[in-house]
Amino acid sequence: IVIAKVNGFCFTGALELALACDLIVTADEAVLGDTHAKWGLRPSWGMSQRLPALVGPATARLLSYRAATFTGAQARAYGIVALSSPRADLDATVAELASDIAANSHGALMAYKDLYRAAERLSLPEGLTYEATHDYPIDDTESRIAQFR
Repeated sequence: IVIAKVNGFCFTGALELALACDLIVTADEAVLGDTHAKWGLRPSWGMSQRLPALVGPATARLLSYRAATFTGAQARAYGIVALSSPRADLDATVAELASDIAANSHGALMAYKDLYRAAERLSLPEGLTYEATHDYPIDDTESRIAQFR
């Protein structure tokens, strides 16, 4: 699982790189923006695909066409980032998130990564079929369930 931690400025290509991560965590005070249009650039690292998938086409167009910047807290409200916290707490927030994720089943997490990638490219019926028909090597199910018996 790849977590992007944004504590300062994250514009244009930097935002495209962050959007390519599994999760983004920002400082509330961080400043983000799709500023391609401001500089006469076009996205080439996935912005046009990933931003609308996260926020919907109308909001993606608004953010991209305006080339305006927004804070980490606003990015959380838009649905671009998973978590946002005051800058002073950012390291602890990311460490806690990483620890929570690391405590889970590696095999299950890898299955989720594949299934979420499939959801990005398949229709709902196709995605449901994909989920139902794909097996994943998860070797710790029994030991994890045994803890609750």
